[in-house]
Amino acid sequence: MFKENFEKTALQVGDVVGQRWYVGDVSRRSAESMVRSSGRDGAFVVRLSQKGGLINPFTLALLYADNVYNLHIRRRPDRKFAIGNEKPDEVVSLESSFRPRPCGS
Repeated sequence: MFKENFEKTALQVGDVVGQRWYVGDVSRRSAESMVRSSGRDGAFVVRLSQKGGLINPFTLALLYADNVYNLHIRRRPDRKFAIGNEKPDEVVSLESSFRPRPCGS
């Protein structure tokens, strides 16, 4: 029931569940294995967070320089998602040279 509520919230707030990079309720170890198996910097998956609760419902597993980084994805008050801790005057941007690719693509 807990997992279903998170996924329903995700569908309502950002359509996370329907994305090819969303792997659902898998363990940290499984997510890390998925991105390591790609062997490419920037490979990532998003999973349901095991301990994040309603504030941090998802975790991003990202491969970079042969290390896997697990970053909390939090839900902002405006119902959008962001990575890491809240910052004043938060702005999200990606460098054009960084093009992450979901595992399997």
